[in-house]
Amino acid sequence: MFNIEFFDLNSGLFKLINNHNNSFLDIIFYFITYLGSGWIIIPIILVLYKIEREKILPLVSSYLMSGIIVQIIKFLSDVPRPAALFDDVHIVGEILRTDSFPSGHTATAMALFYVLSYRKTGYLKIFLLILALAVGYSRIYVGAHFPLDIVIGGIIGYLAGYVSIKYNDFFSKYKKELLVTLLIPAVLFFYRLDAFPFYIVDEARNAEAAREMLERSDFLVPTYNYELRTDKPPLHYWVFILGYKLFGVSEFSSRAGSAIIGIATVLLVYLFVLRLLGRKTALISALLLPTALYGFLIFRMAVPDPYLIFFSTLALFSFYLGIVNNAYKYILIFYVSLGLAVLTKGPVGFILPFGVASAFIFFREVLNNYKTDRKIWSLLQGIKSLRIFLTGRHIVGYLIVGIIAIPWYVIVSIKTGGEFASGFFLHHNIERFFSSLEGPSGPFFITLLFLLVGFSPWSFFIVQTLISSYKEKREPLILFLFLWVVLHVIFYSISATKLPQYLIPVYPAISILTAKYLSEGMPYKKISVAFLSIFGLAISTVLFILGKKYAGELMPWVIFLGFPFLIGGIISIVFNKYTYHIIAASAIIFSLILSGWLMPLSKKYFMPQKIANVVREQARESEVPINEVYSYKYYDPAFEYYIRKKIIKIKARDIISMPQGALLVSTEDDLKDFDIKYQQLFKERDPLRSTDVLVVKIEDN
Repeated sequence: MFNIEFFDLNSGLFKLINNHNNSFLDIIFYFITYLGSGWIIIPIILVLYKIEREKILPLVSSYLMSGIIVQIIKFLSDVPRPAALFDDVHIVGEILRTDSFPSGHTATAMALFYVLSYRKTGYLKIFLLILALAVGYSRIYVGAHFPLDIVIGGIIGYLAGYVSIKYNDFFSKYKKELLVTLLIPAVLFFYRLDAFPFYIVDEARNAEAAREMLERSDFLVPTYNYELRTDKPPLHYWVFILGYKLFGVSEFSSRAGSAIIGIATVLLVYLFVLRLLGRKTALISALLLPTALYGFLIFRMAVPDPYLIFFSTLALFSFYLGIVNNAYKYILIFYVSLGLAVLTKGPVGFILPFGVASAFIFFREVLNNYKTDRKIWSLLQGIKSLRIFLTGRHIVGYLIVGIIAIPWYVIVSIKTGGEFASGFFLHHNIERFFSSLEGPSGPFFITLLFLLVGFSPWSFFIVQTLISSYKEKREPLILFLFLWVVLHVIFYSISATKLPQYLIPVYPAISILTAKYLSEGMPYKKISVAFLSIFGLAISTVLFILGKKYAGELMPWVIFLGFPFLIGGIISIVFNKYTYHIIAASAIIFSLILSGWLMPLSKKYFMPQKIANVVREQARESEVPINEVYSYKYYDPAFEYYIRKKIIKIKARDIISMPQGALLVSTEDDLKDFDIKYQQLFKERDPLRSTDVLVVKIEDN
């Protein structure tokens, strides 16, 4: 009863304000409402730079704080706008229908009011307050928000302004740390995280497997299309399920864990380097990791790799600290992390980190005892040093790994009659290593190419970095990081299956080595940034060539992706200063263009969602439950996730025997030769496959 009365009051106040309108006020409030948009902060900062620089930081921090809080509440509440509930709303400007509560414009206006009016008195403070309140009123007038949205948005903005002023000294002291370790990765990893559908095959399969586990309330046995999935262990599925429980089943809830673990990885890198190499190198290291191309992409994806990266990084950092400081607590963290890595990706979660640890112990001892006339003796000393892994503390560590990882593998193998163990260990590990199952096969240098492309734009410093690191190999930390990179490169170069994401676990190490190189003066930097400009030009050229065939309406916009690097490289060459700042800014702009603009635009071409809408509509109208959908020669791994029915792929001989009322997904060309009766429910051109896609309902044949 109270909720109904409160809604009536909220909507009644809205209509009272919104209905009192005229053309003159439309113009006035149209401009006033933009005083609460994010863009208003730019001219304000420019003015403050001249008259009150000390307010720039609290202004920015209050804006970001209020914006983040508002967006979180919007996502969790999902309240419709007035235009979605009423037909007679007076709209000025864009028609908005979703994410009404609370008002972001009002929050921004009140946050700016608090900061700008701080220590001000008299008419200026009153004027600023009137402007902030006018922004809130305008949001109701233009038909964008209810009064309650304005009230809560105003409170959030006011509190954000208060906190930013009160803790300005803290923000000022740690502004670089907050920017590099929290704000930049949070923006890169979370910005429009749900705006891009599951084009990537692995994302669709992982998200659907977790959804089916939740649907079946079976959190041990993963399935995909309601059949056993032996590809991966369960840890990332469990994180996805937690996301589904908190936020519902969506792209965001599948990817949110990856974004959070990405921020944690950046922070982990910063803290490790701060302890060993100082603040400057730590900040650069933390900046490189999320701005590298694959680093940015992988922590936005619903795949197990982000969790593997975090646990293997935590394991290796802990091992190094445990060895050099003789601290057993770090050795325990090393083995706990290995156990979780095995539960994330299987044996490789133990083999590679443990291999790096063993190689470090061996080569450190070899180099410490190396003499040109005693090479064999130094090698023997290195082999002897490996006995450390047979000591009691490491044996306890092996038990910890087993306790964490083994029980699930045993249980799932028993529950599936050994089918999971056979499929996972034999097919997806051993066979994947010795034969190419997916991705390109070929010579070893393909792995190096993946590293160069994936670590761009920072890969233009890799050669100098590795040469410099090799020269400093007697330094324990440099040796450790160098071996971390080299061992992974060798392992995946030998592996027959080569995928771009396989080398991302070395990014923390290569980020630290590159950061150390950059912080020490960057010899030959003009050559490197010249390659950056060439890289930007190459991106635009390649996208122009491919875009003419595949991009459709996205042309010519896709060619702008290369511009940040092209322009950034030219600026860096001309001014010869702030090199890594400019490169990082170029990478951030590139990433935001990609994630915030181009990737969401491609959603209009995504067939699985469109087909799923047709299937859902048929399921609502059908008197008989629809439990499966048939597919003939047109299939996408995202069908299962979006359609949420069992997908049965059929052959030509099966079409004539399909039951009446069955739903079939195919193409016009593939169905034209069959003499069957069907009702066409959907037809649309797939520009990527250059074919007309059909969804039909089979009639009585």
